[in-house]
Amino acid sequence: MDVLSDPWLKDRIKFEADLTTLYRLDSTKVSFQEYWQWRPGLPFMFSAFRKLLRIQNGFDVCFPRPEKLLLIDQNALPPRHQAAFGPLLAQLETLDFKFEFFYSVPFIGQITGMGATLTSTDNLSLALLAHSEPKNAIRPVPPAYGFNSFEASGIILATSGGLPGLLGPEPEVQRIRFRHCALDQVYERHVERLSSVSPKLLPLQSEDVSTMLLLCMQRTFDYNVERGAYIPLTEGEAVELRLRMKWADW
Repeated sequence: MDVLSDPWLKDRIKFEADLTTLYRLDSTKVSFQEYWQWRPGLPFMFSAFRKLLRIQNGFDVCFPRPEKLLLIDQNALPPRHQAAFGPLLAQLETLDFKFEFFYSVPFIGQITGMGATLTSTDNLSLALLAHSEPKNAIRPVPPAYGFNSFEASGIILATSGGLPGLLGPEPEVQRIRFRHCALDQVYERHVERLSSVSPKLLPLQSEDVSTMLLLCMQRTFDYNVERGAYIPLTEGEAVELRLRMKWADW
């Protein structure tokens, strides 16, 4: 795969031709449990109220089905992502993880999003770092981090830390989240989980990482389309998006 230095601009131009290939979140299809795990307390009450009344949230980001990873050169990382990833990459280096690549996927919106992936020395754990932030954010947004291991049966053991995403995982992903644990503590918990299943795990070589990661992202996308959480833009929404892209620096 080629390493791209400015993927956002290239893919924004690519999708201007047919914006109906893009999808958005249908907030009414997010479950109450997902809303609670995402933001408990008063924010949950607000989200639950809107869900009960079937009030659709506006869309801030649109995306196609991921068909490729956009590998990003480190020198092209925006400073906000460099600052978010730096301490985590240093910790993973002390845990003997091997850096593989930075990446993004095509999307359109008023955010920037980036990921990083590394592999453990035994090739049984894939470290995933993710950071997305509004372009006009006043305060830094903390990154999320986690570790995935893959069983031959198709089960994925995922142990995560940091703030959760909105949507829950697909059925074959057995995820445990430690919201307030540091990265090294999350990895320690992940290793504990692997101790009883290590003979069933598939080792992941460096040359297979991008393929496996893309397959996982495609499975997540397809699952959320099947459950109705991701829906294609209507023609009216595509017109609205085209105007945003023209006048609001999308």
